[in-house]
Amino acid sequence: MIVPRIALALAADVEERVARELERNGYTIVGRCSSADDVVSVLAVTGAELALVCAAPRFLDERLLAASDAAGVRVVAMIASDSERRHAASVGLHEVVDASADWSEIEAALLGSAVAT
Repeated sequence: MIVPRIALALAADVEERVARELERNGYTIVGRCSSADDVVSVLAVTGAELALVCAAPRFLDERLLAASDAAGVRVVAMIASDSERRHAASVGLHEVVDASADWSEIEAALLGSAVAT
């Protein structure tokens, strides 16, 4: 079984809840990042396949999306407000899930089997 490697860049309250579920479900967290730039750095050295980020500008930007595209990393943004939803759309990211979603919805978005709206 291949263990998915994932980088996180989430608000602290969301990160703790999601990190527990990721680890419980066999994911390896390769970085807990505080900004989009941190995620770019982590992706460059870890071989992560996934990145789960907050949709706020601090955590999600065009540079992150370009770096993840170049590295073949799937990015999913967690949306906590209408402004975050607008920001994700403005940078061209459509793979989003609500920040209050349960684990099954988050994992479905990570695996690309469903995109939350």
